[in-house]
Amino acid sequence: MPNAHDRFFRAVFSQPENAAAHFRQYLPRELVDALDLERASLESGSLVPAAMKQREADLLYRVPLRPEVVPARAGGDGAEVYVFVLFEHQSKVDPMMPLRMLLYMTGIWERAWVERDTPVRLPAIIPIVLYHGHRRWKAARAFQDLIDLPPEILASVSGYLPSFRFLLNDLKRIEDSDLQFHPVLGLVLRGLKHSRDPDFKALLPTLGASATEAFNEGDRGLSALVLFMHYIYEQREDVLPEDFAAFVDEHARPGLKEIVMSTAERLRSEGREEGIEIGLSTMRRVLVRLIQLRFGPPTEDTERRVAEATEAELAAWAERVITATSVDEVFSA
Repeated sequence: MPNAHDRFFRAVFSQPENAAAHFRQYLPRELVDALDLERASLESGSLVPAAMKQREADLLYRVPLRPEVVPARAGGDGAEVYVFVLFEHQSKVDPMMPLRMLLYMTGIWERAWVERDTPVRLPAIIPIVLYHGHRRWKAARAFQDLIDLPPEILASVSGYLPSFRFLLNDLKRIEDSDLQFHPVLGLVLRGLKHSRDPDFKALLPTLGASATEAFNEGDRGLSALVLFMHYIYEQREDVLPEDFAAFVDEHARPGLKEIVMSTAERLRSEGREEGIEIGLSTMRRVLVRLIQLRFGPPTEDTERRVAEATEAELAAWAERVITATSVDEVFSA
Protein backbone atom coordinates (compact mmCIF):
# COMPACT_ATOMS: atom_id res chain seq x y z
CA MET A 1 0.00 0.00 0.00
CA PRO A 2 1.65 3.29 -1.08
CA ASN A 3 2.03 5.85 1.72
CA ALA A 4 1.90 9.63 1.65
CA HIS A 5 5.67 9.92 1.17
CA ASP A 6 5.64 7.58 -1.83
CA ARG A 7 2.69 9.32 -3.48
CA PHE A 8 4.29 12.76 -3.04
CA PHE A 9 7.60 11.50 -4.43
CA ARG A 10 5.97 9.95 -7.48
CA ALA A 11 3.69 12.90 -8.21
CA VAL A 12 6.66 15.30 -8.21
CA PHE A 13 9.40 13.20 -9.79
CA SER A 14 7.27 11.57 -12.48
CA GLN A 15 7.57 14.98 -14.16
CA PRO A 16 10.75 14.70 -16.28
CA GLU A 17 11.81 18.32 -15.68
CA ASN A 18 11.89 17.75 -11.91
CA ALA A 19 13.71 14.42 -12.18
CA ALA A 20 16.26 15.90 -14.60
CA ALA A 21 16.98 18.75 -12.18
CA HIS A 22 17.64 16.23 -9.40
CA PHE A 23 19.88 14.09 -11.63
CA ARG A 24 21.80 17.18 -12.73
CA GLN A 25 22.57 17.99 -9.11
CA TYR A 26 23.54 14.54 -7.81
CA LEU A 27 24.85 12.36 -10.65
CA PRO A 28 28.63 12.36 -11.30
CA ARG A 29 29.65 15.50 -13.15
CA GLU A 30 31.26 13.65 -16.07
CA LEU A 31 28.01 11.75 -16.67
CA VAL A 32 25.85 14.88 -16.37
CA ASP A 33 27.97 16.62 -19.00
CA ALA A 34 27.48 13.66 -21.36
CA LEU A 35 23.70 13.28 -20.85
CA ASP A 36 20.98 15.08 -22.76
CA LEU A 37 18.83 15.61 -19.68
CA GLU A 38 16.38 17.79 -21.60
CA ARG A 39 15.26 14.58 -23.29
CA ALA A 40 14.89 12.44 -20.15
CA SER A 41 11.75 10.32 -20.42
CA LEU A 42 9.88 8.26 -17.84
CA GLU A 43 9.57 4.58 -18.74
CA SER A 44 6.15 3.12 -18.06
CA GLY A 45 5.88 0.25 -20.52
CA SER A 46 7.45 -3.14 -21.14
CA LEU A 47 10.90 -2.19 -19.85
CA VAL A 48 9.61 -1.67 -16.30
CA PRO A 49 9.79 -4.94 -14.29
CA ALA A 50 6.53 -6.12 -12.71
CA ALA A 51 7.94 -5.66 -9.19
CA MET A 52 8.62 -1.97 -9.90
CA LYS A 53 5.13 -1.39 -11.30
CA GLN A 54 3.68 -2.48 -7.95
CA ARG A 55 5.57 0.21 -6.03
CA GLU A 56 4.75 3.92 -6.08
CA ALA A 57 8.28 4.71 -4.93
CA ASP A 58 10.16 3.36 -7.99
CA LEU A 59 10.74 5.34 -11.17
CA LEU A 60 12.77 4.41 -14.24
CA TYR A 61 14.10 7.12 -16.55
CA ARG A 62 15.74 6.75 -19.95
CA VAL A 63 18.26 9.50 -20.71
CA PRO A 64 20.11 9.64 -24.06
CA LEU A 65 23.74 10.64 -24.36
CA ARG A 66 24.55 13.71 -26.39
CA PRO A 67 25.44 12.68 -29.96
CA GLU A 68 28.74 14.54 -29.84
CA VAL A 69 30.06 12.41 -26.95
CA VAL A 70 29.28 9.07 -28.59
CA PRO A 71 31.86 8.00 -31.20
CA ALA A 72 30.61 6.42 -34.42
CA ARG A 73 30.61 2.65 -34.17
CA ALA A 74 32.16 0.68 -36.98
CA GLY A 75 29.37 -1.32 -38.61
CA GLY A 76 26.90 0.10 -36.09
CA ASP A 77 23.21 0.52 -36.77
CA GLY A 78 23.12 4.13 -35.63
CA ALA A 79 21.01 3.30 -32.58
CA GLU A 80 20.91 5.98 -29.91
CA VAL A 81 23.05 5.41 -26.83
CA TYR A 82 21.28 6.02 -23.54
CA VAL A 83 21.44 5.22 -19.84
CA PHE A 84 18.71 4.31 -17.41
CA VAL A 85 18.39 6.06 -14.06
CA LEU A 86 16.64 3.86 -11.49
CA PHE A 87 15.18 6.36 -9.00
CA GLU A 88 13.97 4.94 -5.68
CA HIS A 89 12.38 6.64 -2.67
CA GLN A 90 12.85 5.35 0.89
CA SER A 91 11.47 6.69 4.15
CA LYS A 92 12.97 3.74 6.07
CA VAL A 93 16.31 1.94 5.88
CA ASP A 94 16.20 -1.25 3.81
CA PRO A 95 19.18 -3.49 4.67
CA MET A 96 18.69 -5.46 1.44
CA MET A 97 18.47 -2.47 -0.88
CA PRO A 98 21.46 -3.53 -3.06
CA LEU A 99 19.76 -6.88 -3.74
CA ARG A 100 16.46 -5.21 -4.59
CA MET A 101 18.29 -2.88 -6.96
CA LEU A 102 20.07 -5.81 -8.60
CA LEU A 103 16.76 -7.62 -9.17
CA TYR A 104 15.30 -4.51 -10.80
CA MET A 105 18.42 -4.00 -12.90
CA THR A 106 18.51 -7.55 -14.22
CA GLY A 107 14.81 -7.29 -15.07
CA ILE A 108 15.44 -4.07 -17.02
CA TRP A 109 18.43 -5.56 -18.85
CA GLU A 110 16.46 -8.67 -19.75
CA ARG A 111 13.68 -6.60 -21.30
CA ALA A 112 16.15 -4.33 -23.12
CA TRP A 113 17.85 -7.42 -24.50
CA VAL A 114 14.57 -8.86 -25.78
CA GLU A 115 13.55 -5.56 -27.38
CA ARG A 116 16.76 -5.22 -29.40
CA ASP A 117 17.17 -7.30 -32.53
CA THR A 118 20.94 -7.69 -32.16
CA PRO A 119 21.83 -6.79 -28.56
CA VAL A 120 25.62 -6.54 -28.43
CA ARG A 121 25.78 -4.16 -25.47
CA LEU A 122 23.50 -3.38 -22.56
CA PRO A 123 22.51 0.11 -21.42
CA ALA A 124 24.06 1.46 -18.22
CA ILE A 125 21.73 1.63 -15.21
CA ILE A 126 22.49 4.17 -12.48
CA PRO A 127 20.63 3.44 -9.20
CA ILE A 128 19.72 6.38 -6.94
CA VAL A 129 17.99 6.20 -3.55
CA LEU A 130 16.33 9.33 -2.14
CA TYR A 131 16.11 8.71 1.61
CA HIS A 132 14.62 10.92 4.33
CA GLY A 133 14.37 8.72 7.43
CA HIS A 134 15.53 9.92 10.85
CA ARG A 135 18.09 7.12 11.24
CA ARG A 136 21.41 7.49 9.48
CA TRP A 137 21.69 5.01 6.61
CA LYS A 138 24.27 2.53 7.89
CA ALA A 139 23.02 -0.44 5.88
CA ALA A 140 24.89 -1.78 2.87
CA ARG A 141 25.11 0.41 -0.22
CA ALA A 142 27.38 -1.91 -2.20
CA PHE A 143 26.10 -5.29 -3.34
CA GLN A 144 29.23 -7.19 -2.26
CA ASP A 145 28.73 -5.93 1.29
CA LEU A 146 25.80 -8.38 1.45
CA ILE A 147 27.91 -11.41 0.56
CA ASP A 148 28.51 -13.71 3.55
CA LEU A 149 32.23 -14.45 3.23
CA PRO A 150 35.30 -13.50 5.28
CA PRO A 151 36.90 -10.34 3.82
CA GLU A 152 40.05 -12.09 2.59
CA ILE A 153 38.04 -14.76 0.74
CA LEU A 154 35.60 -12.19 -0.65
CA ALA A 155 38.54 -10.20 -2.01
CA SER A 156 39.82 -13.30 -3.83
CA VAL A 157 36.48 -13.95 -5.59
CA SER A 158 35.11 -10.41 -5.93
CA GLY A 159 35.81 -10.39 -9.66
CA TYR A 160 33.33 -13.23 -10.10
CA LEU A 161 30.46 -11.54 -8.23
CA PRO A 162 28.20 -8.60 -9.15
CA SER A 163 29.88 -5.40 -8.06
CA PHE A 164 28.05 -2.08 -7.84
CA ARG A 165 26.81 0.45 -5.30
CA PHE A 166 23.84 2.79 -5.40
CA LEU A 167 24.00 6.56 -5.08
CA LEU A 168 22.40 7.63 -1.78
CA ASN A 169 20.77 11.03 -1.25
CA ASP A 170 20.27 11.09 2.53
CA LEU A 171 18.29 14.30 3.00
CA LYS A 172 18.85 14.45 6.75
CA ARG A 173 22.61 14.71 6.10
CA ILE A 174 22.25 17.54 3.55
CA GLU A 175 22.01 21.15 4.69
CA ASP A 176 18.77 22.96 3.84
CA SER A 177 20.71 25.61 1.93
CA ASP A 178 22.19 22.90 -0.29
CA LEU A 179 18.71 21.54 -1.04
CA GLN A 180 17.63 24.91 -2.40
CA PHE A 181 19.45 24.29 -5.71
CA HIS A 182 16.24 24.38 -7.75
CA PRO A 183 13.15 26.60 -7.40
CA VAL A 184 10.67 23.69 -7.37
CA LEU A 185 12.73 20.97 -5.71
CA GLY A 186 13.83 23.23 -2.85
CA LEU A 187 10.30 23.13 -1.42
CA VAL A 188 9.82 19.44 -2.22
CA LEU A 189 13.08 18.16 -0.73
CA ARG A 190 12.86 20.32 2.39
CA GLY A 191 9.27 19.16 2.85
CA LEU A 192 10.33 15.51 2.68
CA LYS A 193 13.30 16.12 4.96
CA HIS A 194 11.36 17.84 7.74
CA SER A 195 7.84 16.42 7.43
CA ARG A 196 8.25 14.22 10.51
CA ASP A 197 10.22 16.69 12.64
CA PRO A 198 8.57 17.33 16.04
CA ASP A 199 8.82 21.11 15.48
CA PHE A 200 7.70 21.11 11.84
CA LYS A 201 4.78 23.43 12.50
CA ALA A 202 7.19 26.12 13.72
CA LEU A 203 9.37 25.51 10.67
CA LEU A 204 6.51 25.92 8.18
CA PRO A 205 6.71 29.75 7.88
CA THR A 206 10.41 29.51 6.98
CA LEU A 207 9.43 27.59 3.84
CA GLY A 208 7.55 30.59 2.46
CA ALA A 209 10.51 31.74 0.36
CA SER A 210 10.72 28.27 -1.20
CA ALA A 211 6.98 28.39 -1.92
CA THR A 212 7.44 31.73 -3.70
CA GLU A 213 10.27 30.35 -5.83
CA ALA A 214 8.12 27.37 -6.80
CA PHE A 215 5.14 29.62 -7.60
CA ASN A 216 7.33 31.73 -9.90
CA GLU A 217 8.00 28.65 -12.04
CA GLY A 218 4.49 28.53 -13.46
CA ASP A 219 2.45 25.34 -13.91
CA ARG A 220 5.10 22.95 -12.64
CA GLY A 221 5.79 25.00 -9.52
CA LEU A 222 2.10 25.49 -8.81
CA SER A 223 1.55 21.74 -9.06
CA ALA A 224 4.41 21.08 -6.63
CA LEU A 225 3.09 23.70 -4.19
CA VAL A 226 -0.41 22.17 -4.10
CA LEU A 227 1.03 18.65 -3.79
CA PHE A 228 3.25 19.84 -0.92
CA MET A 229 0.28 21.27 1.00
CA HIS A 230 -1.75 18.08 0.61
CA TYR A 231 1.24 15.96 1.57
CA ILE A 232 1.92 17.95 4.76
CA TYR A 233 -1.76 18.02 5.71
CA GLU A 234 -2.03 14.26 5.28
CA GLN A 235 1.25 13.59 7.07
CA ARG A 236 0.92 15.96 10.04
CA GLU A 237 -1.91 15.70 12.57
CA ASP A 238 -0.88 19.03 14.14
CA VAL A 239 -1.03 21.12 10.94
CA LEU A 240 -4.40 22.80 10.31
CA PRO A 241 -5.48 24.42 7.05
CA GLU A 242 -5.20 27.90 8.55
CA ASP A 243 -1.56 27.25 9.45
CA PHE A 244 -0.73 27.63 5.78
CA ALA A 245 -1.55 31.34 6.03
CA ALA A 246 1.70 31.93 7.92
CA PHE A 247 3.40 29.85 5.25
CA VAL A 248 3.29 32.75 2.79
CA ASP A 249 2.58 35.86 4.88
CA GLU A 250 6.14 37.16 4.70
CA HIS A 251 6.63 36.34 1.02
CA ALA A 252 3.20 37.02 -0.45
CA ARG A 253 3.01 37.73 -4.17
CA PRO A 254 -0.10 38.48 -6.22
CA GLY A 255 -1.85 35.18 -6.76
CA LEU A 256 0.28 33.09 -4.40
CA LYS A 257 -1.63 33.71 -1.20
CA GLU A 258 -4.96 33.24 -2.99
CA ILE A 259 -3.90 29.79 -4.25
CA VAL A 260 -2.52 28.75 -0.87
CA MET A 261 -5.64 29.83 0.99
CA SER A 262 -8.04 28.31 -1.56
CA THR A 263 -6.18 25.03 -1.24
CA ALA A 264 -6.33 25.33 2.56
CA GLU A 265 -10.08 25.93 2.32
CA ARG A 266 -10.52 22.74 0.31
CA LEU A 267 -8.53 20.86 2.93
CA ARG A 268 -10.75 22.26 5.68
CA SER A 269 -13.94 21.23 3.89
CA GLU A 270 -12.68 17.72 3.23
CA GLY A 271 -11.45 16.95 6.71
CA ARG A 272 -8.50 14.65 7.38
CA GLU A 273 -9.03 11.25 5.74
CA GLU A 274 -7.02 8.10 6.30
CA GLY A 275 -5.24 5.77 3.92
CA ILE A 276 -5.18 5.88 0.16
CA GLU A 277 -8.45 7.72 -0.42
CA ILE A 278 -6.99 11.13 0.33
CA GLY A 279 -4.11 10.31 -2.00
CA LEU A 280 -6.52 9.52 -4.83
CA SER A 281 -8.52 12.65 -4.06
CA THR A 282 -5.33 14.70 -4.23
CA MET A 283 -4.33 13.10 -7.53
CA ARG A 284 -7.74 13.87 -9.03
CA ARG A 285 -7.72 17.51 -7.94
CA VAL A 286 -4.18 18.13 -9.13
CA LEU A 287 -4.88 16.45 -12.48
CA VAL A 288 -7.99 18.56 -13.08
CA ARG A 289 -6.02 21.68 -12.10
CA LEU A 290 -3.19 20.82 -14.50
CA ILE A 291 -5.67 20.16 -17.31
CA GLN A 292 -7.23 23.55 -16.63
CA LEU A 293 -3.84 25.29 -16.67
CA ARG A 294 -2.77 23.55 -19.88
CA PHE A 295 -6.00 23.46 -21.91
CA GLY A 296 -8.56 25.70 -20.24
CA PRO A 297 -11.62 24.87 -18.12
CA PRO A 298 -12.32 21.11 -18.16
CA THR A 299 -15.58 19.82 -19.61
CA GLU A 300 -18.09 17.81 -17.61
CA ASP A 301 -16.94 14.70 -19.47
CA THR A 302 -13.31 15.37 -18.50
CA GLU A 303 -14.24 15.86 -14.83
CA ARG A 304 -16.33 12.67 -14.91
CA ARG A 305 -13.47 10.60 -16.39
CA VAL A 306 -11.06 11.88 -13.74
CA ALA A 307 -13.57 11.24 -10.94
CA GLU A 308 -14.14 7.64 -12.05
CA ALA A 309 -10.49 6.82 -12.87
CA THR A 310 -8.47 4.15 -11.12
CA GLU A 311 -5.18 4.93 -9.37
CA ALA A 312 -3.21 3.47 -12.30
CA GLU A 313 -5.13 5.61 -14.81
CA LEU A 314 -4.60 8.76 -12.73
CA ALA A 315 -0.85 8.08 -12.55
CA ALA A 316 -0.62 7.55 -16.32
CA TRP A 317 -2.65 10.67 -17.12
CA ALA A 318 -0.62 12.79 -14.69
CA GLU A 319 2.51 11.81 -16.62
CA ARG A 320 0.95 12.60 -20.03
CA VAL A 321 -0.59 15.96 -19.10
CA ILE A 322 2.87 17.54 -18.91
CA THR A 323 3.68 16.91 -22.58
CA ALA A 324 0.27 16.30 -24.19
CA THR A 325 -0.96 18.75 -26.82
CA SER A 326 -4.67 18.19 -26.11
CA VAL A 327 -7.01 16.74 -23.49
CA ASP A 328 -7.72 13.80 -25.80
CA GLU A 329 -4.00 13.00 -25.85
CA VAL A 330 -3.94 12.97 -22.03
CA PHE A 331 -6.56 10.22 -22.00
CA SER A 332 -5.20 8.26 -24.97
CA ALA A 333 -4.02 4.68 -24.34
